[in-house]
Amino acid sequence: IGVVITNYRLSPAVQHPAHVADVAKAFAWAHDHIGEYGGSKDKLFACGHSAGGHLVSLLATDPTYLKAEKRSPADIKGVIPISGVYQITPIAVFKGPFGSDAEVCKQASPLTHVTGKHPPFLIAYADSDLPSLGAMAEKMHAALKKADSPTEVMELKGCNHITIITKFASPDDPLHKAAYDFVKA
Repeated sequence: IGVVITNYRLSPAVQHPAHVADVAKAFAWAHDHIGEYGGSKDKLFACGHSAGGHLVSLLATDPTYLKAEKRSPADIKGVIPISGVYQITPIAVFKGPFGSDAEVCKQASPLTHVTGKHPPFLIAYADSDLPSLGAMAEKMHAALKKADSPTEVMELKGCNHITIITKFASPDDPLHKAAYDFVKA
């Protein structure tokens, strides 16, 4: 499995939708150039942790951002959001990146866009994650399932918001194994 590590501009320098637009540009670049590095554009997965989990989920559920790059969510073979945020609300923690407009927050929420067939998802969260992330992950899983989109959800025992990603590098980690099997399938 090859990996393309991308980045995006951060708040407060930018606000939504700049973050996901950057991720869409990076995905489109990987799609167009991965063959130069021995990869296959037909086997691209999107994975992210925390804000990255939010961004890859939004990229896969709202076609707007990939369409701007002449790509579509159909170009994503699968999505692995880890401890992601799936519903943005105009509360203090989100005001910097998203502002306080309720409609902007709604449109920035991956849950808003689960309306039909999406790429397969492997959703992961920690049993001691940040408040509400587990409930949001389960809600995202249920919405995808209701839309007949392939989805799996995992609660990682003995992990928190940081250790879920630091343990992910270990071949013995349950999420590592599940992600490998998800990509392989």
